[in-house]
Amino acid sequence: MRRSIQLSVLILPLIAQQQAPAPCLDRPATERPYTRESLIVVAQEQTPLRARYLIRTCGIRVSFSTELETELRRVGAKDMLIEAVRMVAPRMPKSQGEAVRVATKSSVRPRQGEVSINLKDGLQYVYVPSGTFRMGCAMTKTSLTLSSGWKYSRGWCDPNEAPEHNVRISKGFWMGRTEVTVEAYKKYALTAGKGMPQEPEFGGRKLNSGWEFDKLPMTQIDWNDARGYCEWAGLRLPTEAEWEHAARGGTTDGLHGHYNKESIAWYGDNSGGQPQPVGQKDANQFKLHDMLGNVWEWTSDWYGGYKSPNLERDPQGPAAGISRVIRGGSWLLNTFGVSNSSRASFPPTYRDGNIGFRCSGELPAR
Repeated sequence: MRRSIQLSVLILPLIAQQQAPAPCLDRPATERPYTRESLIVVAQEQTPLRARYLIRTCGIRVSFSTELETELRRVGAKDMLIEAVRMVAPRMPKSQGEAVRVATKSSVRPRQGEVSINLKDGLQYVYVPSGTFRMGCAMTKTSLTLSSGWKYSRGWCDPNEAPEHNVRISKGFWMGRTEVTVEAYKKYALTAGKGMPQEPEFGGRKLNSGWEFDKLPMTQIDWNDARGYCEWAGLRLPTEAEWEHAARGGTTDGLHGHYNKESIAWYGDNSGGQPQPVGQKDANQFKLHDMLGNVWEWTSDWYGGYKSPNLERDPQGPAAGISRVIRGGSWLLNTFGVSNSSRASFPPTYRDGNIGFRCSGELPAR
C-alpha cells in the first residue's frame, strides 16, 4: 500500500504536467510571462517535461518562427517543447512576418518568394520566378583585404566556371527553402523501407553520430538516393542552371558573391569544421537559405563544360556522362571556394559528409 502511495506521489505530478491546460491562450499576448529570452532560459535550465509544463500553463509573448525553433534547438530543446511553444504562441497578425501556406491546387500563379509547405516531406519550399541571368564566373578583377592584413586579388576563374554566358529560365519553379534535413530524410527512409547511410565522418570524428541532430543537412547521400527522395516528395533535383538562377536570387553583380559571405554562408573559417543546422544564415533575395556553403548540393545534370557565351534557354546539361554536378561549396572550403559559380562533379554513387541536396519542381497539391 505504501509503495502504491509513493508511486502515485511520483507519477501524478507527471501526468498533471502532461495534461495541463493552457490558460495563457485566453490572455492577450502582451500579458503572457515568457519573452523570447526567458523562453531560452527555461529550455536550458529545466527538464523537458517541466519546461513543457511551464510553457503550456504560462504562455509566451512571441510568435512561433523557424528562427525561434532554430534558437531553441541550439540550446537543446526537445521536440515536446518545440511543439508546446508552437501550440501556445500568439498568432502573428497578417500584416507581419510572411505567409506560409500548404500546397493546394490553384489557378493563381505563385509570387516570387512565396513560401509553401510540402505535406509529403514537411519542408518549406519557395517559389523562384523565371528570369534571365549571367551564368558562370566573371573575369572581373577584384581584390579583398583579409582580417590578417593579407590582400587577395582575384582576376581568374576556375576553368570549369567559364565562359560566363546568358541563360534564360523560362518557367518559375518551387525549390526547397533549405537543404533536405536529416529529419525529413528519416521520414523518407521509414516510408520507403530504406536504411539510413553510415554517419558522416571527418578526420576520424563523427559529424552526426547516430543521426541524432535532425536539423543538420542530410549528407552521405549519393545522387541516386537524392533523386529517389525528390521523386518520393513529388519533385525532382534542380538542373544546374536552375540551381544557379536560384542561388543568385535575381542579383546581377559581376562579383558573383566571391566574398562578404559571413552572413549568408557556412565555410571553413566560420563552420567549426562541420556542417551546421539549416536556415541559420540570412536568406537570399528569393528567401532561400544556405545556397552557398554548408554542404555541396547535387543537381540533375551530367557534368560538362560551358559551350559558348551565347544565350541558352533552360539548359539541361549533356545527354550522358560519368559524373553529376554539385554546386555551391561547403563547410570545408575557404571563402573563395564558396560562390554562386562554384561547381564540381562526382560519380552518381559517390557519398560524402559535405554533399547534400535540395529538391525543386512543381509542388504536389494536397
